[in-house]
Amino acid sequence: MKRHHGILMLALTMLAVAALLAWSFHKVRFSEVLQAFREARWGWFWLAMLTGLMVFPVKALRWRIILEPVQRLPMRPLLSAIMIGFMANCIISRLGEIARGVALSLKTPVRTSVALSSIALERVFDMCVVLLFLVVALLLLPPSASGEGAETLATLRVVGATLAGAFCVMVAFLIFLRFRPATAQRIVTACVSWLPQSIQHHVASFLKSFIEGLNTLRDARQVAVLLVLSVAHWLIQVLYFLFIGYCFPALELGPSGALLVFAVVALGVAAAPTPGYIGIFQGGVAAAAAILGHDPRSAAVTSYQWLAWAGNIPAIVLIGFVVLWAEGLSLRQLRGEASRAEVRKAD
Repeated sequence: MKRHHGILMLALTMLAVAALLAWSFHKVRFSEVLQAFREARWGWFWLAMLTGLMVFPVKALRWRIILEPVQRLPMRPLLSAIMIGFMANCIISRLGEIARGVALSLKTPVRTSVALSSIALERVFDMCVVLLFLVVALLLLPPSASGEGAETLATLRVVGATLAGAFCVMVAFLIFLRFRPATAQRIVTACVSWLPQSIQHHVASFLKSFIEGLNTLRDARQVAVLLVLSVAHWLIQVLYFLFIGYCFPALELGPSGALLVFAVVALGVAAAPTPGYIGIFQGGVAAAAAILGHDPRSAAVTSYQWLAWAGNIPAIVLIGFVVLWAEGLSLRQLRGEASRAEVRKAD
């Protein structure tokens, strides 16, 4: 039964990818796309690739600081686990986070449950920063950025303000969860009591794991450092999108535009990760381009979205496989350990 469910989910995922790709290439003139690639300023592409890879050492440093109260670790196993996790996530959606925790536990004294708790905490920092970037991008964009869609941009700014309020509520809840975990758990349990038991169980399991991650936060200084590193490592990713934009001058993509592209793509791949992020990545770029006043199916946008994907995802997968081989691990081993970790977590 479980096997049939996996096959069905794979089939639905591939159908979704095919639909997104069909939408992405609808009414695209390939001759103009090829011309855009021929005229691209490729020096910016190589700088973008180098910049994009700098995200991971900063991410490893942030993870090290989160885990420091539990176990002080060298950078190498942290960076290796991160690369393996990102590679696994690109191949088998949602496996990456578990594979990352398992890879770290196999090479260090850190238990898988502790590693997964720290990753859950990371995700909250990431989501807060992405929402913050989206709000800033919407507020910085001039009305002319959306052309005839200035009214749409004004509406989006209201959405941005709403998200800013949600961000404040989220931060307040995290503080409450850290210092009053039992009360917070009762509130969450009451809020999801109307949901099916299986979903309630998953929520309770995640909340327990997340609280364990929160317990690694010792003081305000540590939280401040983590916030700074979270902003810094995603700003590096924004620079990646900006430098890819400089490859195609017709886009006129400035810093605020790159900030918007990053935020929309990040939210898209977090909400619906497809294998290799194909389709959802391009769809996120197209949605951001539409907000900026560009035709999502223009040669410049199509060239940009595929070059941005090609300069990021394949390199991560390749490096992840090299690291996996260098560490003497295999995907089958990680999947087996990940399955056992999920069973222990459910128990």
